[in-house]
Formats: sequence, C-alpha cells, structure tokens
Amino acid sequence: MDTKFLRYQIQCAEFLDSFNPADLITIMEENSISMDDMSLAISRFAINADRVFDRIEGKEIQNLFTIPENQTIEKNREAAEVCFIVCSDDEVEYARIMEWINNLYIPRNITISSLQVTGVSKLSSAYNEAMEASQAKYKVYVREGVRILNPYFLFNIINRFENASDVAMIGFIGSKYIPANGIMEDVDCYGTLSVAGESETFICGEDLGKDFYASFIHSAIVATNIDTRWNEEIECNDEFTCSIHSLELAKKGLRSLVPHQEFPWILYDYGHDMFIHDNTNNELMENFIFEKGKKHILLCLGASSLVEMENSGINKLISNLKTFDESNDKIQLFICFFPEDIKQWANVNNDAFSKIDKLLFGRNVVTGISCKEFLDKIDAYYGDSSPLVLKFADMKKPVMIRSATIE
Repeated sequence: MDTKFLRYQIQCAEFLDSFNPADLITIMEENSISMDDMSLAISRFAINADRVFDRIEGKEIQNLFTIPENQTIEKNREAAEVCFIVCSDDEVEYARIMEWINNLYIPRNITISSLQVTGVSKLSSAYNEAMEASQAKYKVYVREGVRILNPYFLFNIINRFENASDVAMIGFIGSKYIPANGIMEDVDCYGTLSVAGESETFICGEDLGKDFYASFIHSAIVATNIDTRWNEEIECNDEFTCSIHSLELAKKGLRSLVPHQEFPWILYDYGHDMFIHDNTNNELMENFIFEKGKKHILLCLGASSLVEMENSGINKLISNLKTFDESNDKIQLFICFFPEDIKQWANVNNDAFSKIDKLLFGRNVVTGISCKEFLDKIDAYYGDSSPLVLKFADMKKPVMIRSATIE
C-alpha cells in the first residue's frame, strides 16, 4: 500500500468536513487493508488518533476552528476574486489539493478560481508567470502536499488584509527576525504548521497567542493581496522563495504577517520526518542578505539598557541608527537582541518593545547569532555587553561598547 495514499485517507478522516466513514471502509476493502493495519496507520499519521476513531464511529467531534463572528460572515465587502495558484505536475496531487480548497466556506461577494502551474524548475519564475496570468486581487500560492484544514481560511486571510493596509503577504509559520544560519526552523520558528512526515505527523512551530510580523516565511503556502514580482535572480533553494519575497516587501514598507492559530490551519504532506536543507542557505546569506563591498557591523541591543530606560533608551537607539544610516553607503548594519528570546523582551515592557519593533522594521534584525558562519562575515561589534563580546575578542575583531563614541 502506498504510504502517501494511506496518509491522505487519514488526513481526510481527521479533518475534511465531507468525510464519510463508509468511503473509508470501501477503500480498505478495495485495497485489502485490515482494521489492525489501519489502526496502526492512524496512530502514526493522525495528529489526534482518537478524533479519527471517533469520526469513523460517527461520534460528535469538537470543532477545531473558530467560526467567524456574524458581522464578519454577513459583511457586504467589495467583489473580489481569490486565485489559488497550485504548482504541481501530478494530477492526483492537484486533485487532492483542490478537494480541500473546495471544502472552504466562501465569503460574500468573493469568487474563487484556480490555476495549475506545471513544469516548474524555479518557484519564483513559476509564481511570476502565474501572477501575470491572473487578475485576481488575492492570490494564494500553494505547493504540493498542502491541505488547507481551516474551512474559514478565506474569511481569516481577507479580514487581515482588509484591516491592515501595510500587510502584503500572509504565511502560516515563520521567523520574526532573520535567522543567522538562514534556517528559521533552527532558531526562531513561530506560528504553526502540521507536517506529515514519512513515519509520523507532527506540529512544527509555536503559536505566540497573537498575530506577528515575520521576516522569514515558510514556502508551503502564502497569500498575497498585492502583485509584486518575485525575485528570480537569487540562486537558492525554493524553500527560501517566500522569505526573500518577505524581505523585499519590507524594503517597500510592506509587511508579512503570520496569524494566531490555536490549531494549525495548514497541513503540509512533506513526506520527510524533518525539514531538509542543503548549502543554499549559505548562498542566501552570501548573495542576498550580506551586501558586498560594505563593512558589516553587529549592533547588540540589551533589554536592560533599552527597555528599562524606556524613552531615554529608545532615544539612544534612534541616535545610534541615525549614525549608522549616515554611513549607509559604506556600512551594512545587523541588529541582534540580548537576550534573544523575544518573549522575554515583550514581558519586560510591551509598550517600549512595540516602539522598538517599529523603529527596526525593514532592518536586518538577526536571531541565532552564535552561528559561526554568520559571525565570520561580521567585521565589528557595537552596542551593549553580551556573551558575543568575548567571541569577537577571540576573533580579534573590533568591539565597541555602546557608551563609546562612534567614529
């Protein structure tokens, strides 16, 4: 029995509203799958095996996703189209993706369409081709293996676009800041994504309990409301396509958002038990993040000197940024926090942290900075004391504590 086929049947049994237990029994009979084998598969591939067994037995189950408020459902919004752009050469897989799309509730005055893109050699090129082929206001870019679990998906993304004019892209798991090694799953992965691997299904990421703006975005599925060309020039793995797009949107003053999800809205049938990366993450940092011909300075912001000092600390940050900006043709500034855990900062003073966050929007704020490959590219350290001071001293690179005058 094809494992992917079996996983898909379990995904439908666990989440698809139109699931019919009789259909699953028929599939088991046609493929000679015993109840013991099916039970074993459910225990491996279901996120909640009891939920699947309850659905097979026809029991009432809990709704995993919040039903939109009446005012949202009844909202008489302007007519608009949502186009689902699906990159797949596999007709069976395309049909599976569309089965979940066709299960979505559609807001009033919204129409949906789909566009299948085949023969994809480079994701950014395929997205540009599809973007130009569709006149839809909203575009949802979908890769093979994606199942949209939340039937209210369209209500949720359209509401967020309508309520924030500077949000141009929505992803469902991402990194608030740039991961120093280029791999967000290693250091700073928020939002949630159900991932079906070869031997199990697991939930990746951590929900922050609220929406947040992201620098890096996972490429499984994203939604946009503004047509901006995808960068085809950077040579790197397709996994970084949406992250590059997010960083380029930020340069235009536009944001990428990851919504709060009590339960993952998306399941990604990835087929591997962990995300696979090759050395193209180094190419991403080398060819896109780091600007050639400039000195690369790391500015470390400590919670104690900025947040506790509140306005005076923020004013000092503004002064420092202005000093570096005046030399922007010679210097590229990277910014890190100490401690790195953003939740620790938010708990110190939410108002101050929010101000700092706005000041740093569109800048190279980095997390996971202990990465050796990243530190090797940095020419000097400036800012508050942190464990990195000793590392820079060991590397015989200049260290300037914040109180020092910048020459």
